[in-house]
Amino acid sequence: MLFSKSDKMKELVGKHTDQVMTCYKKYAIAMKDILDGCDHGTIEAYTNTLRVEESKADEIRRQIIRQMLEGGLVVDSRKSIMHVIEAVDGVADLAEDIVQEIYIQTITLPVHTEESILSMIEITDRQLGLLISIVKGVVDRYKAKEMTRIILEIEGIESAVDDLQQNLVKDIYDSELSLAEKMQLREIVNMIGHMSDLIEDISDEIEIIMMARKV
Repeated sequence: MLFSKSDKMKELVGKHTDQVMTCYKKYAIAMKDILDGCDHGTIEAYTNTLRVEESKADEIRRQIIRQMLEGGLVVDSRKSIMHVIEAVDGVADLAEDIVQEIYIQTITLPVHTEESILSMIEITDRQLGLLISIVKGVVDRYKAKEMTRIILEIEGIESAVDDLQQNLVKDIYDSELSLAEKMQLREIVNMIGHMSDLIEDISDEIEIIMMARKV
């Protein structure tokens, strides 16, 4: 295993990834409610909830750093693993940012965007679950073939989200909305789509770590 103090590190990484998933689930609930037309005060409450949940993930990330400094990680692996943990933390950051942008800019998500946005969020939820399984795997014993299969599946999911994103942006610009509204919506849709890109990038980092361990 990569870690010299493996049990504590596995526990912390597990707590961190689970907290990031909690953030994502709350983000998904918020987005569903926003698409259903909830009021501005409710969106503000969601931003506060996500801020709290993201802070919890950030605190666990700091605990992981402290554990590394205490010798919880093989020296050669510290930089690569820490980069993965920070990137996973970025998923929670982005979930908070998306809802916050909708709140700050008072953006209304048109009915015709609902199906595609929800599909992007649901597909990315599955993708994040797969990512979490390999993040936990890379700090423990794992089967290389199974990890590789999951990485390939994550890549396939990213392509599906990317297709939805591109088609939705095209639909937005083909609509009768004002140019300002179109640009606002494009920004939000691209942020939602970037979540999937970020997850794929993290899986690529993990694949590099796995390859390095074979050398």
